[in-house]
Amino acid sequence: MTEGPENVAVLVGSNVTLRCAGTDLGWDEYVSNPGILILISFRTSVVKPNKYDLITEPTGRYDLTIKSIQLTQGGLYRCNALNAERSYTFVQVITFNGELLLLFLP
Repeated sequence: MTEGPENVAVLVGSNVTLRCAGTDLGWDEYVSNPGILILISFRTSVVKPNKYDLITEPTGRYDLTIKSIQLTQGGLYRCNALNAERSYTFVQVITFNGELLLLFLP
């Protein structure tokens, strides 16, 4: 892996791209309860193309786009090298709905 992703905050309904670079990579979503990784992509294949897209050009790019992100899709994502090194990097995606909560105290 030559470049790892950076944490992002994104408005619900937007597309968000998580950047990663290297060769022979994959993306996973970490679900804290029960503490498992869910496969998003493996090399050039995306498990759910209606939810995700991969940008693999120019050569060496492996950016994940989450399409029309939902509030429940906030959390940890992992870009990982599938080669012998088995290196990986986690990124935090924070989603918000854009609503403003006003609290009036007496």
